[in-house]
Amino acid sequence: MASAVAARWELSRRLVHRRKRLGVDVKTIASTLEFTRNYWSAVENDRTLIAEDKLIALFDLLEFNETDRIELLALRGLSRQRSWWDQYSDGTEPETLRFLGLEDGASTIDTFASLLLPALLQTEAYARAILSFDPSVSQLKIDQMVEMRAKRQERVVDDPDVRYTALLSEAAIIQRWASVDDHIEQLSFLLELVHAGKIEMKILPLDSSPGLIAAVSTLVLMTFPSEHLPNVFWQESVRPLSIIEEGDHQPYRYLATCLADGTKRGLSAEDSLTLVSKQIAALQRNE
Repeated sequence: MASAVAARWELSRRLVHRRKRLGVDVKTIASTLEFTRNYWSAVENDRTLIAEDKLIALFDLLEFNETDRIELLALRGLSRQRSWWDQYSDGTEPETLRFLGLEDGASTIDTFASLLLPALLQTEAYARAILSFDPSVSQLKIDQMVEMRAKRQERVVDDPDVRYTALLSEAAIIQRWASVDDHIEQLSFLLELVHAGKIEMKILPLDSSPGLIAAVSTLVLMTFPSEHLPNVFWQESVRPLSIIEEGDHQPYRYLATCLADGTKRGLSAEDSLTLVSKQIAALQRNE
């Protein structure tokens, strides 16, 4: 696992799970390790990283075996490492930074986009065009956001252990946010990623019912290589919403149903490629 955010999340979840499994109450932990309940609450809720000496003291109290102890210390060590997104922390919402960290640790990423192509698949020109529509965003901030998207994209392009699947509305293929040349470049980039085996792509055609997925703007489902971490959804509308874990039963089940239903309604991989190719050809004819 390469992500410090995912490592710290796994560490806190494993401590919580073990404490509850053994029936050890918070009062016992706080008094034995000589810290406040508020401190332990912050540790359990992944708001702070437990001190190494406190973690070691927990090993006996929570009866961790030698393998678990080694793994937990390794997770803590990884949690302390700086990540590339740390340099962008000023002016970026904490929940967005957490999303970036989880995305960086995910082994599979399944996304749906209704009108905008997903950030991980955007070319620089396409991203700049979209971000420039907001007059409240400075050029400096646009440059920063484009740079962040490029860094996120590197993992999809370069890491063979990451599986990325995109379910795209045909509207996202047709809608032109940038110049014709830039849009052709963007669609051509999608085809390159598919042909290179970097992503899987399905198009949800406009001439058929989108079903439940119509209620969703942008949706990302992430799964992780560790058995200790649940799947999570990240949903966006006008602005990002909070991360929804698999344990949040009703909202998670609804989003999972939406994504599954939309995927079922999408074109085959081959027909999706054909649709994008036809759109590129149409744009080239009209130049």
